Amino acid sequence: MLKITYLEDQIYLEHLSRSVEAWKADRILVNLSAGVSIYVESSIASLILPINLFELRNIRKLAATELIDIILCDHKYIEIALSGTWVAQSETSESGIFVCELSPESECFLYKLWQESQIGTSVIIE
Repeated sequence: MLKITYLEDQIYLEHLSRSVEAWKADRILVNLSAGVSIYVESSIASLILPINLFELRNIRKLAATELIDIILCDHKYIEIALSGTWVAQSETSESGIFVCELSPESECFLYKLWQESQIGTSVIIE
C-alpha cells in the first residue's frame, strides 16, 4: 500500500505492507473511538516527480500494467495520477491521507522514485 500524507506545506509518501482495506478499517475505528469526524471517498491523487530521474525510463512499463496515468507537466516534471481513497476530517479538508494499492513491485518502484526526488529538497518555514 502507498500512503500519501498531504500536509499544509508538504507531502510525505510511505510504503506500507498492510492492505488498504485493513488500514481504512483501523483508521475508521480509531476516529469513531476518539469521537473525531472522518470523511472517506474514492479519489485520484498525483505525485509530481522530476523528469530527470534515471528510473523514469521504466515508468511507461508501469503505466501499461497498473491503473495509473502519466502526464508530462513540462520539460522538468511529470505527474503520476493514482486511483485510491482520500481520508480527511471533512469533505473540504485540504490536509489528509490518500491510500492506494498497486502490485508490490510497482509500489516499491514509485516509493524509490519519490525518495530519489526528495534528495536535496527541503521546505523552508518562516
